[in-house]
Amino acid sequence: LSKYITNPGLEHHEALMHLIGYVKRTRKMKITYGREPREGIDFGINELGGYVDAAFACDYDTRKSKTGFVLFLNGGPVAWKSKDQSIVALSSTDSEVDAAVRAIREVKG
Repeated sequence: LSKYITNPGLEHHEALMHLIGYVKRTRKMKITYGREPREGIDFGINELGGYVDAAFACDYDTRKSKTGFVLFLNGGPVAWKSKDQSIVALSSTDSEVDAAVRAIREVKG
C-alpha cells in the first residue's frame, strides 16, 4: 500500500479496508514459543527451521519478483522478511533460487 501513497486508486482503498479488517480480527492473537511441537511446524525444540517462497514477476510495474521467508525456533517465528528482488528474474526457478539464497544469508548473518 505504501508504494501507491502518492497516487492511490480505488483498489488501494479496498486493500486498506481489507488490512484494517484483518488487524481487527487478529488483534488478540500472539506469537508463542514453547517446548511442545506445534501443528503445522515441523521443527523440533531448539532446532532452527524455516520456509521460503518467491512470487515470480508479481510486480506489474517493474516485473520484479517478490521474496519472502520466515524462520522458526521453538515453535515461533524469530526472523521474517518480504521484499522485492533486486533483479528481474528470467524464470520462476531463478526467482525461487534467489529467495532461498536470501534466506540462507539471513541465517548466516
